[in-house]
Amino acid sequence: RPNDVLEVCPTILTEDGMQAQHLGATLALYNLVKGQSVHQLLPPTYRDVWLEWRDSEQKEEEESRTAINKPRDQFIARLLTRLKQQQSLQPQTDLQERLQDAEPEDSWENLDTQEDHEPQRGGGLVAEETSRRLLLKLRSSALARKLLAEREQLPVFQHRQQVLEALRRHRVLVIAGETGSGKSTQIPQFILEELLATGEAAQPCNVVVTQPRRISAMSLASRVSQELGSEDGPGSK
Repeated sequence: RPNDVLEVCPTILTEDGMQAQHLGATLALYNLVKGQSVHQLLPPTYRDVWLEWRDSEQKEEEESRTAINKPRDQFIARLLTRLKQQQSLQPQTDLQERLQDAEPEDSWENLDTQEDHEPQRGGGLVAEETSRRLLLKLRSSALARKLLAEREQLPVFQHRQQVLEALRRHRVLVIAGETGSGKSTQIPQFILEELLATGEAAQPCNVVVTQPRRISAMSLASRVSQELGSEDGPGSK
């Protein structure tokens, strides 16, 4: 901008002064609303120029990132090359001995199978029956009965038996629903109540719920704690 004047693409030739003004207005608009899709409203000629400017900037940014990351990429490449060379120099017999001595790594499938068939150790049944009695006591509280009516209005509550039946049939289940339908608050309670409170004896139960934000996890835990009938809040006895 020499002398506080916007210089508009000296490489682009226009037929008259009006086109030059239009091109200048397009460039000014490009700088004012950069990143937005305003170019879709422009005539085809100026829209193409807009896209050329955008692609040129993106290319420059990509080249800049590549130049910045080049030393790191070179270092990683040299490190991987050196590791491969070291592995190739090790005697094959030494590698076989180490493989024989090492304990086999359990996959998640093996661990999952072992967990299913692992015998119940002492104290487990007592803890489960204690949890069962506590859950039944909380469910009969005034707070739990009050919030039960609100729970029954949630869309997911209408599919309780369908969800539990699908869990009995499949080891992995994906449930999708609208925000606020009760997926995060109700389905863990369905599992907890089914395993602890349904049937003659309580069954082992461990439900883990994750959330993308700490505040989401805290508010979710508080809500579920209230719906279960606990007035002390999450984390209490």
